[in-house]
Amino acid sequence: DIHTRPWSSAASDVYKRQGKKLVQAGCLVNIDLMEACGYLHDIGKGERDHAGSGAEILKNMGCPHIADIIACHMDLPFADGGKITEKEVIYLADKLACGEKTLSLEKRLESKLEQLSGNPKGQMAAEKRMRTAMKIKRAIEKIVGRNIGTAG
Repeated sequence: DIHTRPWSSAASDVYKRQGKKLVQAGCLVNIDLMEACGYLHDIGKGERDHAGSGAEILKNMGCPHIADIIACHMDLPFADGGKITEKEVIYLADKLACGEKTLSLEKRLESKLEQLSGNPKGQMAAEKRMRTAMKIKRAIEKIVGRNIGTAG
C-alpha cells in the first residue's frame, strides 16, 4: 500500500544494516529473513491488531516463521541481557522507522506522545514500547561494540 511502503522500506533498511553488524559480531541472525519481515511487517495495517492480523495472513500463506516474527513487532517482552534474534531487531527497527526516515528513539517517542495527546492509555503503551526498544538497542550495542545511533 502506498502509505506503508515508505515505512516498510525504512524499516527494512534498518533490519539489513543491523543484521549485517550482528552477523559480523558472531550473532546468528538471518538477514534475508529480516529483510522479508521488513517489507511484510505492516501487511495487516488498518486492522485493530495489525501485527496479529498480519501474522494470520502470513500463516495462511504458508509462512509461519515470518508470521511468528511479525506477530510481535508491536509488543515484545525483553529483559535486560536477553538474547537478540530477528524478532528483537525487527521490533527495534519498527520503533526507529518514521515514514521514509529513521529517528532516534527519543524523537520517535516525542512524536508518538504528541500524536497520542489526549489518550493517556495510548501514551503509556508507547512509553512502554520505547523502553523495550531502548533495552534492545543497548543489547545490540553491547554485541556490536559500538553505539548504533538511529541504527544507521
